[in-house]
Amino acid sequence: AVLARGCSSSQARRVCARGDLRAGGPGVLSRGVAKHHGIVGRLRGGGLLVVGTPLEWPDSLPHLGYVREHGVLQFIHQYNEHKERECDKLLWGEELEYPILKVDREKKTVKLSLRGAEVLECLREKEEAHGRSDNRKEACAWHPEYGSWMVEGTPRLPFGGFVRDLRRVELSLRLRRKRILSALQKDEIAPTVTAFPLMGTTDFTDPPFEAGGPAAESSYCSDALINPHPRFGTLTANIRKRRGEKVNIKVPLYMDENTNKGKDWGEEGEEVLRASGLEWHAPRKEMIHMDA
Repeated sequence: AVLARGCSSSQARRVCARGDLRAGGPGVLSRGVAKHHGIVGRLRGGGLLVVGTPLEWPDSLPHLGYVREHGVLQFIHQYNEHKERECDKLLWGEELEYPILKVDREKKTVKLSLRGAEVLECLREKEEAHGRSDNRKEACAWHPEYGSWMVEGTPRLPFGGFVRDLRRVELSLRLRRKRILSALQKDEIAPTVTAFPLMGTTDFTDPPFEAGGPAAESSYCSDALINPHPRFGTLTANIRKRRGEKVNIKVPLYMDENTNKGKDWGEEGEEVLRASGLEWHAPRKEMIHMDA
């Protein structure tokens, strides 16, 4: 759980005792707790209950013991509450993360379109205005994702345990695809790819941003790539502060006769590496480096 400013210890105890923070993502005890509704409402699907101000890593340290202890107590409470349940309906689902890319066909460039929050709001408004409320047809639910160029889509209702539910999956996927395409601009696409190969290069976002920022302090990517929701930026900064340094992932580049050996950074680039405190065990140009 992520504690947030404005939440009293008594409110925290009530949440832990009730078992209202669900697994799947950090629960947030937020500023003012949305006038009591936030603290007693249930956190579903691992998302934030309300928009709050999550504590930074140093400020959360005094509360970690309490959170760990009551996380265990909450698990025991939930286990005892439901251990005798039988013959429950099988409910399941799936989710897709859609990256939004901007394509310039004249210049032959593809960039990350940082309109995730805007597209998400558009999709939610359309669902509210035009979606069926009687649950007789497939419907969609849209959620924020970590990247500001991404949107997550799920079925509004879970699938069940019948053969006919298997047939619903493709219908749901097709429906979500049509709806997200309707929210994009003419020069945008939303392919369901797992990675964007140009991330970390120069000029790979629309609009463009300089690398760096207080959350990730990345040498390659701007904090503008992080979803503006406070959960995500605080999560990024707290990972770095807990480590005591930036993320430092080094992946050996698979080398064969067709591999571009890469461009040597030269003396200026190597000086940047030395100043960052990174220790390389292979030539820099034969490694993939990620720092956020």
